[in-house]
Amino acid sequence: MTAPKRDRQPRPGRFRRAALTLGALGTVASIAAGCSTPTLAADPAPEPEPPGPTAVLGSPAAHPVRHAVDDPATWPNRALAAQLVMAPAAMGDPRPATTWLRMGLGGILISGAVPADLGVRLARLRSAASVPPLVASNEEGGSVQRLQGLIYPLPSAASMGRVLTPDRIRRGATEYGKRMKALHVDVALAPDADLAIPGYYIASDDRAFSADPGAAGRDAAALATGLLRAGVLPVVKHWPGHGQASNTHTGAARVPPLNVLERRDLRAFETAFDAGAPAVMVGHLTVPGLTETGLPASLSPAAYRYLRAQAGPDTLVLTDSMSMGASTAAVGLDTATACVRALQAGADMVVFNTGDPIPVVSAIAAAIDAGTYPRAAAVAAAGRILAAKRLVGD
Repeated sequence: MTAPKRDRQPRPGRFRRAALTLGALGTVASIAAGCSTPTLAADPAPEPEPPGPTAVLGSPAAHPVRHAVDDPATWPNRALAAQLVMAPAAMGDPRPATTWLRMGLGGILISGAVPADLGVRLARLRSAASVPPLVASNEEGGSVQRLQGLIYPLPSAASMGRVLTPDRIRRGATEYGKRMKALHVDVALAPDADLAIPGYYIASDDRAFSADPGAAGRDAAALATGLLRAGVLPVVKHWPGHGQASNTHTGAARVPPLNVLERRDLRAFETAFDAGAPAVMVGHLTVPGLTETGLPASLSPAAYRYLRAQAGPDTLVLTDSMSMGASTAAVGLDTATACVRALQAGADMVVFNTGDPIPVVSAIAAAIDAGTYPRAAAVAAAGRILAAKRLVGD
């Protein structure tokens, strides 16, 4: 139960190589024909740099980090715990997120209604943060595109796969990514490298480029490369392949055995990794021959070992939302416990889309304190998160 031998070699410099593409910005056409350029609200005047990072959510005066912000080995355990969390932030009222970012939360996921002045609000949030955050949004296109009202609608992955060449997908992604960046959003939870298997959840929502692994991988790699050229971090999802699975929002999902995925689904992800995709999202998928009995990939040490061998040592590994049914109710865990278990298994950053981050950070910090989640693993994970932030200019 290991990745193919050719995939085991480390891929040093993945972030460095990808960063070289960030200057290659040109005039490109939008993916969606007839789209107009939105008018973005002006950014506010810069605010003074806050001290920090502070170490704990819920107690901003306690345990300040007294050393280099970019050296997580010098941080207290609670600061490490906070950096490993991406939590939902409702933009209608950014005050809670402001507090969390002042206290060192690693990232936020845009949730709720998107206000017209989103760029202004995110600029203020960034200026308040003790450590620059990752700001993420679901931007696959089609029915999964939160920013379409401020930028423009994107076609679904299925539509792109049918009518656009990889080069056109790449150029369109760069144009869209530049507009994301202008709104201070620097992470796209996209592309979807899953296969479009008829009769299953992903295909029913037109979220996959193709049923063919080669085509799906090429198109996912093209979209990821285009976003990187705009300074936006792409997150390839949902490893090891959600194409032949039910909806993990509501319950457990089983996919074909590993030997089938190796001939099919995993090939698309391999293409994306070979093209330099710097981040990947792990799905809540049970895989015979890979995941331990009763565990989805997002909670499986064996799955993370396989993924790390396939993707390389520098790739940032995020979870799918840990508040989904397949990672909580289906395995008898609450969100905070599920987040700790995912990090213990091998994730770098836990993501959830409902709930308060303070209990999650407290649970992670307690695990580091107790040694059940090794501090060295937390430091390594925080290092990959900070490398991703440098890649997109944060």
